[in-house]
Amino acid sequence: MTDSTINAAASPQQAAQDHRHYLRPHYQPGIPAAIEVPDAPLSELLETAARFYPDRVAIDFLGAAMTYRELLEASERAAQVLRTSGVHKGDRVALIMPNCPQHAVALYGALRIGAVVAEHNPLAPAAQLREQFHIHRGRVIIAWEKTLERLVAAVGSLEAAGLGGLSVYSVDLSRHLPLRSRLALRLPVAAARTQRRELRGRIPAGVRSWDDLAASAIPLATGFPLPSVSEAAALLYTGGTTGTPKAVCLTHENLRSNAEMSLAWASGTTSAGKETFYAVLPFFHAFGMSLSLLCAVGLAATQVVLPKFGADLVLAAWKRRPATFFPGVPVMFDRLVTRARATGARAAGAGRTRRIGATRRGLGCAAFRTLAGSGLGGSIGLLGARLGGTRLGRSSLGRSGLGGSGGSLGRGSLRLGGGGLLRSGLGRAGLGGLGGGLCVRLLGLGGRRELLAHLPHDGRFERGR
Repeated sequence: MTDSTINAAASPQQAAQDHRHYLRPHYQPGIPAAIEVPDAPLSELLETAARFYPDRVAIDFLGAAMTYRELLEASERAAQVLRTSGVHKGDRVALIMPNCPQHAVALYGALRIGAVVAEHNPLAPAAQLREQFHIHRGRVIIAWEKTLERLVAAVGSLEAAGLGGLSVYSVDLSRHLPLRSRLALRLPVAAARTQRRELRGRIPAGVRSWDDLAASAIPLATGFPLPSVSEAAALLYTGGTTGTPKAVCLTHENLRSNAEMSLAWASGTTSAGKETFYAVLPFFHAFGMSLSLLCAVGLAATQVVLPKFGADLVLAAWKRRPATFFPGVPVMFDRLVTRARATGARAAGAGRTRRIGATRRGLGCAAFRTLAGSGLGGSIGLLGARLGGTRLGRSSLGRSGLGGSGGSLGRGSLRLGGGGLLRSGLGRAGLGGLGGGLCVRLLGLGGRRELLAHLPHDGRFERGR
């Protein structure tokens, strides 16, 4: 185990050498042109954060706090629950939840024992979820109560829904609310009933409570073998250009490398153990998983976790814990600004909000600076993935870095295992400059191949089929 995730910034001398060797004049000063390929699995991110910052708040869920020590201990109990449920290395564990503490706990518990986390959209149609289960053949499903209710509503039972014989566990979102909020939900008034319906659902017969089991389990035995970085860690579903969700299989090395790259981009403007991230992007999406579940933990940041994005929810949370790092998409900032103007709100602690991640410049930039004391930066990135027999390793397609000044896309590079470095000029008109065509295929589960994209000689990025 190393503390490399805590000390992500390169030395000035190393950064200068990287700059000269890789010729990255568009990178901000101090950002390394390359990172070391991680040699430890994803669970080390949480273990390192808990070792260095055990008492720092890891998750703030609508006002209820969980420290890094508590998050690590909860994940170790979750790992043991999965072990006793018959989950072994390489088995799929389906997670179907909004952003909540249970999501982070279950993910790190599964990763610790070498299971493969299959992430699902909890609001996806029931038929689509059932098809995804059939494809990845997960042994265990950990799902939000409302999603389980929808899955069996039309057919009446787990067996009729095709979930017979699986270990299915329910998650109660209200379980991790502050005590005062939990008590308020029990009041016999219309507002409380409405909130209960938003948070909870009817639990089908045969489903056990994940919350009860994870709370009472003993921790995973010390010394339990760690997975290899080359082993699969997650299946993330993407519709790509076809609109049909397909599972992208990512290894520990893929996801850890992506997290390390993101931490390197932000190394000059973030500090370990001092940041407050807002986790409003869905954890089941690559963006939310990378920046919230991985990068924020790698920085030992406090995460303000919201089950869904809402301008009023964000502005209320901001009064309690102002953000220093807010990954989002343009429409979120636009809605925040609009709502703040309508209510006369101003984000407390405005001067601390230094970095806003992964946005397009221009949309609400000046208005958000007025609201939060910070402008909008821009970034764009790639996740490494295993493509057929070729491993896609490090990749970086960047603007000027997280929280940078934006502008045109610079040059980027893709490194294909065993091959050379392919360089291309990247502009707003699209990818270009590669000699020959680049054909990217995804090996889907069940032996199906899906063409994702093709980059022919003229540099135009064609849609997949």
